[in-house]
Amino acid sequence: MNFTEKVDHCRACLSPNIKDTVKQDEMQFSECSDCGFIFMNPMIDQASIAAYYRDYPGTASYKRKADKKFRRARSRMRRLSKKISGGRFLDIGCSAGFVVKAAQEKGFNAYGIDLSEEAIEYGKQEFPGCHFDIMAIEQAADQYEPFDLLYTSEVIEHVLDPDSFADSLSRLMKPGSLVYLTTPDAGHIFRPKDIKAWHEFKPPEHCLYFTKKALQILFARHGIQLIRKTLTNKTGLKILARKV
Repeated sequence: MNFTEKVDHCRACLSPNIKDTVKQDEMQFSECSDCGFIFMNPMIDQASIAAYYRDYPGTASYKRKADKKFRRARSRMRRLSKKISGGRFLDIGCSAGFVVKAAQEKGFNAYGIDLSEEAIEYGKQEFPGCHFDIMAIEQAADQYEPFDLLYTSEVIEHVLDPDSFADSLSRLMKPGSLVYLTTPDAGHIFRPKDIKAWHEFKPPEHCLYFTKKALQILFARHGIQLIRKTLTNKTGLKILARKV
């Protein structure tokens, strides 16, 4: 396992007030005392994480729970379509494509991107009226026209460069368009004090652990404003944000 150069500042709010906290195997994490962001530092490099995901079982597991995932996807799209009715929709990290299909059912011109070839092939076969591509968010920002509604669930905690992700997200949005995002909540009242006891602490799969404040500051730097946080008893962060 190889790593990039260690940074001396928070990768969410840019504060210098960070300290090394938990360590697991070769992986060291830093925590920001200003925004609560916890992140791998130094960060694992691209080649090492690619090797880790080569045999990743996530997509197969997702497909085994298709009915449950479809119900949740349709429930979320019912709520989101009340905010924006129709237009262009993009699911970033779409996996097998259930949310993309649910968006199409609500009248959106629906797209999904993922790095998993298996997931994208499944989406293309099962949901031929939707658009699927194997690509990273940075590629999508270079190739796609902006969207009216973006969706990214349990993705940002996996990325290696949060600024690059947020910048690409912003470039994929029109002024006034919305993004719905979910990720583990490092600031949740029910998160164990010992982060190693938290079921969401699973490096190198999860590299970044946001609080609402950390995500708010990161997004604001890229012209995206948080407008709502959904309260939940589970240790997850669910937010709706708008491009300003």
